[in-house]
Amino acid sequence: MRTDSEAYDAVLKVIESKLCSGSKQAREGSWRRLVRTLRLAGCDPESPDAVAALVRGEPDISPQQRYHGLLPAERIRLHDKYAECLRAAKAEFPRVFYVQVVNVPTAAADVLLAERAPGSELPHLNADQKSLARAFGIPEKEYARSEAAKYFSEERYRFYAERCWDFLEEAARIHSVDAVDVIYDVSSERFYCELRQNGFTTRFFLDARLVAEPLQRGDRIGLDRARKAVRFTAEQALAARAGSTT
Repeated sequence: MRTDSEAYDAVLKVIESKLCSGSKQAREGSWRRLVRTLRLAGCDPESPDAVAALVRGEPDISPQQRYHGLLPAERIRLHDKYAECLRAAKAEFPRVFYVQVVNVPTAAADVLLAERAPGSELPHLNADQKSLARAFGIPEKEYARSEAAKYFSEERYRFYAERCWDFLEEAARIHSVDAVDVIYDVSSERFYCELRQNGFTTRFFLDARLVAEPLQRGDRIGLDRARKAVRFTAEQALAARAGSTT
């Protein structure tokens, strides 16, 4: 059986190899998967549970040797390393952390894509997902295909939300806004936006069709109109906030 030190080294290796090294594309993919997993569980990427979620299901770390089985001092050191990687990732991949998509229906086209995907491209199920598959009598491969279909649908709508975030961040930069968040509620077809500046948060929403429809059509003129509309709405919201605080 591994010593505590060996278990610590194994978890540290997972953090460094998945989140802190490798190609930019690989790191971004790892962060996307981790953030999605955490949000589905109702957790924030800065949650103490983030490291546990990252190593969950790793084949070389048995349940007894995972994050929660380590000494408190070792968990603190691991979380410090994770926090260091998180700060760098937020600067490098801001859309991963500041864009969310919720209430997403699984499109028939994405179900078809998942059915055609080779087994090697299907998501790996964690222990909880495998338990659910067994409980419902669903073969693990089929359960993985259903998860892939959900992911494809999320990515489709996330593409629209990220373009909205781009427009909003561009507009907010002029006003020295500290952070921009966009939550795309697909069921209501709205982008819920937050601008954080000097300790204040400005909230407003946009009709998602403003951005989604010209993207679907490949309409550059429509996208330019959307950019201007996003900027106008953001500036109006910030002006209203400034007026209420004077």
